[in-house]
Amino acid sequence: MFTGAFLRRFLSTQQGMRAAVLSEFGGPEKILIEHAHTRPTAVLDSQILIKVACSGVNPVDTYVRAGVYPILPNLPYIVGRDGSGIVEEIGKHVHNVKKGDRVWVTNMGNGTAADYCVVEKAGLLPDGVTFEEGTCIGIPYLTAYTALFHNGSADARGEKRKKRLLVHGASGAVGLAAIQLAAAHPQTFDIVVGTAGSEEGVKFVQENGGNHCVNHRKDGYIQELKDKFKGFDLVLEMNAHLNLNKSIDLLSMNGRVVVIGSRGQIDFDPRSLMKKDASVIGCGLSNSLEGTFKEYSAAITHFFANTKFRPRIAQVYELEDVSKAHAAVTAGGPTNGQVVVRVAKL
Repeated sequence: MFTGAFLRRFLSTQQGMRAAVLSEFGGPEKILIEHAHTRPTAVLDSQILIKVACSGVNPVDTYVRAGVYPILPNLPYIVGRDGSGIVEEIGKHVHNVKKGDRVWVTNMGNGTAADYCVVEKAGLLPDGVTFEEGTCIGIPYLTAYTALFHNGSADARGEKRKKRLLVHGASGAVGLAAIQLAAAHPQTFDIVVGTAGSEEGVKFVQENGGNHCVNHRKDGYIQELKDKFKGFDLVLEMNAHLNLNKSIDLLSMNGRVVVIGSRGQIDFDPRSLMKKDASVIGCGLSNSLEGTFKEYSAAITHFFANTKFRPRIAQVYELEDVSKAHAAVTAGGPTNGQVVVRVAKL
């Protein structure tokens, strides 16, 4: 005689789910919606089964889809790394979330653009943070936190001498997250400055914790920053192929540039580092995530629970329009926030 638990699991394996599936690397049109994709059911000891509310579309998602990312998944592949939803089931070694919790997730395996996904990394979504906002947390805020407090060697508890921070490209998802996080740690950062590519972006950076922001599309902004702030202890650089030399020039003695993004090679004079005893370090989120996720995700959840800062959402697409969402990001993305794909209204 079958038990109720066995019957529920047997029936669930017969149910398909909607999923945005990539079977061939290429343009956004390669993503197809399957309506009877195999629904995940088995949860290993360290895994979490999520009923998905929303899936994120970050630039990295478009690189993977196009087949130009250094590490590519096996095909077929469900797109989407970041997401949000409700916990359906947990493995016995999962202790930071429980069944029924609202969560934000980041997933380096099969993706979040489906009715259900299995992940190993989930953080609690505080009351007052929507699923749409929650799906924008993973990669942007973990990257920003890692760049500030790991690669940037800042101490969230405060230091004897506070750091002067410049975020070079502060109106994007990671840049804005860094501005907000730094503003929420006044014990660590004395000055929080950003650059943006539009007057709207400049205004938004200042509204989200920046003490000052300049338009990096205007001539003379480097000299303005040098004259006003006399050097920065830490610079977060989103476009090193364009700006690394400028960021090094803006450093104070013993300053550090953390490279978060770059799309090409550059020439620079190593003596520019020597004369300031300065350093340049890269920030690759996946390199440190295994050892830091528990601590950093808890800190980020605490940040959202205790501040009014939120991710900025530009546009929400439905799951059936995930290709359009990818096309928007591939084209350069909206300048006023992140792109989200709504999977279900939970």
